[in-house]
Amino acid sequence: MTHLAVCVRRMPCLLRMCRCRAISLQAAGGVCGLSWRNNRQFNMSTVTTSGSWLNEILEDQSTQKYYIENKTFRSNHIAHGIIAIDRLGGGQDRVKRFIDDYGNQGNLEPPNHPLHSDESTDAEPATDDELHKLLGQRKLYYKIRNRFNMKQQEYGSMEEMLREEFPRLSRGLVCSAIHGLIHTGYGYSAKSLTTVTEGLAYLHHSYKPLMFDEMNPDNDISNFGKGETDILAVLAELKDDEQLRKSMRDGVKKLSQSDWDSGQFQYAVAALMGMGDVLMKYAYKIKVPVISNCEDEASLAVAVSDWLVDQAIAVYALSEQPNNFFLVHGVTSAWSLRQIITVLKPPDAIDTLRTFTCVLLAAYLSQECPALTNKPKITRSAVTTSDWQDIVNKTLSRDCDEHIFKLVQVCRDMWHQENGSDKADLYLHAAQQCVDNDLSFVDINVS
Repeated sequence: MTHLAVCVRRMPCLLRMCRCRAISLQAAGGVCGLSWRNNRQFNMSTVTTSGSWLNEILEDQSTQKYYIENKTFRSNHIAHGIIAIDRLGGGQDRVKRFIDDYGNQGNLEPPNHPLHSDESTDAEPATDDELHKLLGQRKLYYKIRNRFNMKQQEYGSMEEMLREEFPRLSRGLVCSAIHGLIHTGYGYSAKSLTTVTEGLAYLHHSYKPLMFDEMNPDNDISNFGKGETDILAVLAELKDDEQLRKSMRDGVKKLSQSDWDSGQFQYAVAALMGMGDVLMKYAYKIKVPVISNCEDEASLAVAVSDWLVDQAIAVYALSEQPNNFFLVHGVTSAWSLRQIITVLKPPDAIDTLRTFTCVLLAAYLSQECPALTNKPKITRSAVTTSDWQDIVNKTLSRDCDEHIFKLVQVCRDMWHQENGSDKADLYLHAAQQCVDNDLSFVDINVS
């Protein structure tokens, strides 16, 4: 355990003042408005999944059948899409239709595909020494996965494995466009041991750590969330930091000329992870209003995680770039982290949430800091169950990109969790942006 984690245990008695509440961006009347909401639920699985048949399908479509990536570096999303469609109420036939469509798009490669000919599903599990050497090396995925299969048998439960193994990997969760975290969180939401194990192995395989000076007192974790600045104002400061943005672009150019075959987003966030002290400086400016209103560390972790989901949704929904592909990942990864946050020991949970805050800042920077001006046109009081059913029906009727299913599912799940809430307009606005617009991409100018 690092001294950072120990510091969490020393957080002031303010953390035990009162019943925990959460706070989030409110779009109506402007993007800076903030509003309180009771944090009544610790279990975010508000939608009942379909039990045995779902897990059977996840087992059948697992990395035993298809490699964790395709086309060199693109992540295998099939498990996330299956789970999202199930949570939307799509049913077994709709899930099978998605599987067929996803495969027909060329998104799946067998384990013995020529692009990863050194891989074998029957690989000997990595030894401790091999596991250490393979961290972040992006090779021999099946040796890593098979070792995690052994670990889950030793731990005896998903929860215990996550509690012990996830914190060792959480500093590097930005890897592979945050898909290791997404795979793990979606797997846990469906209680799929296979998917959770695959996700942890993917985190290990592609690990890209946040690098910062842990001895710098300014980075002490006890200060996390206690800044004085609204998150939108911090994002505006990031937008104005030309030196940081130039450093990011220089990093993208350098990494694109290396032997690491990936995309601009991953190059950008990897470069920014190497500037962790700068990201940490901005992260520590953010005022997370829940910090001083939680009765204990466990409720603090839940409240901050809920808050981060809301902020990710707000940035995606309000972006002048409708349906930005990588801002979608910010939303789905925030929700994925929320699924597992209560499993973690509180100090590990807070450390992970701090890392994830830096990841969200990096994701925003990587998209060239879009203006957040796209406000909802519907009032929150006007949002109804019928509105959501229309969006869900429209989504499920289409053979669309799997990211669409996930974004709509997260927003609908959050609306259910909050029982309508004062952010109903924001959740619906985000889902509508996703359904009504093609996915958009930003080209980072590195010339």
